Amino acid sequence: MRRISIIISIFLMVSLIACGNEPQSSPENESQPITENELKESTDIISEDTNKTEPEEPEEVEEITEEFSSMEESEETDSVQNYTVSSIDEFAVNDSVYQGDGENSLYYIGEAQIVEYPAEYDGKPVQIIGGGEYIINMYYGEGLPCTETVVKVIIPEGVRVLYNATVFYYNKLEIIELPDSLQEIREKALIGIKNPCNVTVPDNTEIQENAFFDCEGLIVTYKGEAYSKDNDPYGWWGE
Repeated sequence: MRRISIIISIFLMVSLIACGNEPQSSPENESQPITENELKESTDIISEDTNKTEPEEPEEVEEITEEFSSMEESEETDSVQNYTVSSIDEFAVNDSVYQGDGENSLYYIGEAQIVEYPAEYDGKPVQIIGGGEYIINMYYGEGLPCTETVVKVIIPEGVRVLYNATVFYYNKLEIIELPDSLQEIREKALIGIKNPCNVTVPDNTEIQENAFFDCEGLIVTYKGEAYSKDNDPYGWWGE
């Protein structure tokens, strides 16, 4: 209250001086002398009131931005999680392929969108992939159950050979991942890839002639160079 009285007194004095009148004092209304400190405090109060601005709300903007980013990440994650992944019971052993002691040769018979071969099956390491002549004879012209589903094939580390019909007319296939352990891609290992599909073959892998039979959509990167059916100096796509 004292500060308010001081402020009012200052304004009254300034007004009276501006009008050319000397301030009248009376015993009843006489105010106490204003000290230098009180004058400074009053000036500070006026300055604070004048400079007051509405507080900014950066936190709300940050929260909205974070929420939007989370929604985008969630959508990307959902799109990946919506793909079905192969299960162990969707693989079968190819008994027609020679298998060394403790080895397994597998092929896929399920309907998943991502075919991820196991590194081990029935307690033995998987070193050969492909259904061989059995798949070719059994499903030629008809297609496997996964013909219209598979978009990605993942071959694990440890596999040495891609045998006949590792891929057999996967019409939606987009990418094949191969391990550094791969030593051979044999004749007709990949068959009937029509959709644009990319595969990078390790530098130490031998690719046999006609390995990519009827694979018009396949693009192969090998030792830093890209190859396709229209650019096939090694006969990998056959005639």
